[in-house]
Amino acid sequence: MQQEKLIREKIKEKVLDETGKKVRNIFFLCRGHRGLDNYNIYCVVGNNDNIFGVALVSDSFDVEVVV
Repeated sequence: MQQEKLIREKIKEKVLDETGKKVRNIFFLCRGHRGLDNYNIYCVVGNNDNIFGVALVSDSFDVEVVV
């Protein structure tokens, strides 16, 4: 549970830094992989209840936001 809170906070900070958009909700979508790395994929929902991006979170908690 603590780990999920940490991941969601990192995603919120990263989205705000990169896009300036506020995040209303973040939810887990699926587990995927790119090359040899495994990723957890999260959907990012804005204030108008539209999904505007996804976040790829690696096993080492590196966050990459795709808007």
